[in-house]
Amino acid sequence: MIKFAPLQSCVDASFWSELGEHKLHALRLSEAPVGIHGWIGPSRYSEVPSQLQLDSESFAVNGSSSSSQPESSCISCDAAAPEDQKQAFAAGCHHTLARVGLHTVPGTLLNTNTLQGFRTLDRQLLLRQVGEGF
Repeated sequence: MIKFAPLQSCVDASFWSELGEHKLHALRLSEAPVGIHGWIGPSRYSEVPSQLQLDSESFAVNGSSSSSQPESSCISCDAAAPEDQKQAFAAGCHHTLARVGLHTVPGTLLNTNTLQGFRTLDRQLLLRQVGEGF
């Protein structure tokens, strides 16, 4: 039987740090939507919801990130064969093995500059627009 299971957000502290860097150096006062991605994998236990994970790599576009950290030699865990994952790990990519079994999920970050801007977001309209995109 297939049924919908709600997600739980798991936002790493590195995500917020990278958002701050991105805001200071790239976005500044722009409130334009920003493409990001996260990772999701099925929970092994029915009592525990699946987690949508976000971290500093969520802002990476085509393998590059705006952070001052060195770029990793990541291979997408969704498609990489086990020998490729081991090779990436040996080359210095330590989160590749941690993401085995996770799938990349694209998303959009809506950043507002003020509390008033956040409060006036029409969430129902945004949800409808995203739904129509499918």
